[in-house]
Amino acid sequence: MIDDCGPIRQLLVQRPLPPSVSNLLRQSQCGFSGNRPLICCPANGGGRPNVNDLFGGGSGGGSGGSGGGGGDTPLSQGNVDAHPNRRLLDLDSCGGGVSDRIIGGEEAALREYPWLALLQYQTSRGRQVGIRLGEHNLGTDPDCQQADSGEICGNPVQDFGIGEVIAHQQYRPESTSKLHDIALIRLDRPATYSDFIQPICLPSGSSVGKRYEGSRLIVAGWGKTEN
Repeated sequence: MIDDCGPIRQLLVQRPLPPSVSNLLRQSQCGFSGNRPLICCPANGGGRPNVNDLFGGGSGGGSGGSGGGGGDTPLSQGNVDAHPNRRLLDLDSCGGGVSDRIIGGEEAALREYPWLALLQYQTSRGRQVGIRLGEHNLGTDPDCQQADSGEICGNPVQDFGIGEVIAHQQYRPESTSKLHDIALIRLDRPATYSDFIQPICLPSGSSVGKRYEGSRLIVAGWGKTEN
């Protein structure tokens, strides 16, 4: 656990986190204990650790890249472009984030990830299961139009019911490895696109068979970033 690793905790006191520390955290994860991520802690705890020394990395290569070398073997998913549901992927408007800010456990910029969806669940208080799209923590009053007032205004959020849930065929809830922990959720009606709501791009064409081991990836979501 991160709380049990002194060298890692020392790095986390920096705000904002530099890209080197964000890369270190991604590289140091080594499994799960239930739903809690495990961290591989350096053996020596003396002094303030250096990111490159901890994991033997050089000073370059921090910007990511294609990852695998020439020995990569293409995956055998078949031709995705010929799939009957290929038309559902809107390549003209997908991936339309308007910020180049890179996160590392920090607050994301406005409209940076317009393809995120917030899942709502049934609770003892009676909240219904559903999906919310848009910047749900912004002022969404239709009259909020004064740009010079300093108030950030967003389009109204869109709430949806769940039309269908398709879990990965190989997912096993009782497994501790959490492999194949992914599902598709179909909305009960089409979404209306805006600056705050856009579809994400999915692999197509030659990128379908590409392997991404060693590539730099970004995981986005809602979480606690302050206090």
